[in-house]
Amino acid sequence: MNIDIDIEIETLNEWQSILELLCQLINVPTALIMKLEDKYIKVLASSKTEGNPYKIGDKEVFENSGLYCETVIKTKKPLLIPNALKDPVWKDNPDISLNMISYLGYPVFYPDGKPFGTICLLDNKTNYYSKVFMDLMEKFRNFIQNNIRLMHLKNEMEKLAITDSLTLINNRRKILELLNNEIERSLRFQQKLSVLMLDIDDFKAVNDTYGHQAGDIILKEFVKVLNYEKRQIDHIGRLGGDEFIVILPGTSRNGSENFIKRIYSKCKNKKIPKLNFSTGIRIINNPKESKMEVDMILAEADKALYPDIAEKFRA
Repeated sequence: MNIDIDIEIETLNEWQSILELLCQLINVPTALIMKLEDKYIKVLASSKTEGNPYKIGDKEVFENSGLYCETVIKTKKPLLIPNALKDPVWKDNPDISLNMISYLGYPVFYPDGKPFGTICLLDNKTNYYSKVFMDLMEKFRNFIQNNIRLMHLKNEMEKLAITDSLTLINNRRKILELLNNEIERSLRFQQKLSVLMLDIDDFKAVNDTYGHQAGDIILKEFVKVLNYEKRQIDHIGRLGGDEFIVILPGTSRNGSENFIKRIYSKCKNKKIPKLNFSTGIRIINNPKESKMEVDMILAEADKALYPDIAEKFRA
C-alpha cells in the first residue's frame, strides 16, 4: 500500500517536538503521528504528555478497526469530532475506552498521493477546536509531508546511485562494494564464498546484427533468470556491457556449478537467440586467503578477468 522510506532519527525528533508543541498550544493530552504498515496502523510518534494512553509502537489492524484514523485515511479528508459520546456514528469508537472522546485528525500522504498515515489530536473532554488550531494542524501536516517528500527523493537518488538503469540490479559500484563486504565476512567467519563472472557470448554481434534494442532485451531476460535462481543472501550485479557478477555466500565449487547449470538450462528454455554465456568461477576458501589475495579478487572482478581460474562452462 505504501512506499518504503527511511525516516531518519533527526526527522522523528523534529516530529516529536511538533507533537509536544501542539499539546501545549491547544491544551490536549494526546498528539499522535500514525503510520500505515502493511495491514496495520501504528503509533509512529506520540506526545509525552500526562494522560496520553498511546505508546510508540502500539498498533491495530487497520481494516474495519473503527478508529478515527481509519476514516481520515479512507476519505482522505480531515475529521473533527467534538464529542464522540454525543455522536451516534462514533459513540462506540474503540478510543472511547481510553477516554479519548474528542478527535481532530488530518491525512498525511506520500508524494504519489498514497496514504502515509495521519497526524491527530485527541482529548478527554469536549473540544470543538478553533479555526486557528485547525490551520495550525494543517500547517504541521504539510511540514511532515514535505519531510516525507524529501526523504523519498533522497532514497530514490541513493537507489539510482547504486542501481543499473537498464536491468535494475546492482551497478558496478554497488556490486563491488557488496563483493568486498562478502569477502571480509567470509574470511571472518571462515566460510566458503563463490564469485562468478558471467559474460554473454558474442554480444557485440547481437547488437550489430539485431540492434541495441534487441541486445537490451537479452540483458533483461538474462537478469530475470539470475533473479529467479538466486537466493535471498546472494547478490547479482552488472559490471557493464554484457558482464555480470554473481556472489554466492557459503557456496562451494559444486554449488556454483549447479547454479550455473540451472541458469544455462533456463536460458535455453527461453529460446532467446544468442543467449549463451561463459563463466569464470573463483572460490574463496577460508582461512587461507590473505588480504593481498582479497585485493586481487576485487581487482579481477573490477576488470572482469580471472586469468588463472577462468573456465568455459556449458551444461
